[in-house]
Amino acid sequence: WNDAEHARAPRRASSTAPRASRGFPARARAAYAARVQPPTRHGARAFHLVAVAIACALAWLAPERAFAADDARSLEAAHMRAEFEKLGPGDDGRVAIANVPEALQGFLRIADADRDGAIELDEFTDFQRDPVGAGRLPLPVSVTFLPYIAYAGTDHSRQQLDVYLPRDRRDGERLPVVAYVHGGAWNMGSRAMARASVVPLVASGDYAAVSIGYRLSWQATWPAQIHDLKAALRWVRAHADDYGFDPDRVCAMGASAGGHLVAALGTTNGVAEVEGALGAHTGERSDVQCVVDFFGPTDLRAPPPAACRRW
Repeated sequence: WNDAEHARAPRRASSTAPRASRGFPARARAAYAARVQPPTRHGARAFHLVAVAIACALAWLAPERAFAADDARSLEAAHMRAEFEKLGPGDDGRVAIANVPEALQGFLRIADADRDGAIELDEFTDFQRDPVGAGRLPLPVSVTFLPYIAYAGTDHSRQQLDVYLPRDRRDGERLPVVAYVHGGAWNMGSRAMARASVVPLVASGDYAAVSIGYRLSWQATWPAQIHDLKAALRWVRAHADDYGFDPDRVCAMGASAGGHLVAALGTTNGVAEVEGALGAHTGERSDVQCVVDFFGPTDLRAPPPAACRRW
């Protein structure tokens, strides 16, 4: 998502434990150490045979999973291009900001990274994924960032979350969790948008945070979005021991469309009809104990503001 930290991170962070450091709970350190210990000399041959068998099985299954992930990325790229084409790019593939409706010009000026008065597809795509540029904010050394963690048992890039942890914490300490849900009118944005809101909280040492992605409205219709979020919250509780989360203190925070979704989370605690059955942790709770809703819409029957109608 146009984020240096994301670009450098391992793509399968869900299966990679954090490096041993006093910034992680003892259980997480032990799990990592157990995975990286080399086999003993006597068990090396057996270990090698098992590893070969697992590799063969994964090679057999990988093409289908890789195709599904690549297909989702291709569809998203195609959607971005289609939305860009609606702006009417010229023969040079650029859209002059002065030529679009006035209601859009302010947004596109933000997207104009090189400040040349025109938008290219790459700039438009970056803006669609991170309208406020939060993902470009640097991470302080006091915060550990673990991205690309799948929470629903799929390879869908939108059904992933990022974990933010304070690097220095007392062993065994359970931290309340801020679960951030990004905005973007339900059809744009990404997990990167959480950074400006959650990093100061995590850097204080008093909180952990997760930034939750969800399928957008053009990818899946309601109630897919709340099903995704509840699956992510069940993942948080299932991995509370691994990351030192306090499963009894989970706050849902979001702005705009994310504000609407966290409000929906807060008002559907224990409502089976919107729980969904995504992921491997359906036995866990998905309730939240606190909601912070920044200007989320609450009455979707009301007419939109005039600027939105012009758009």
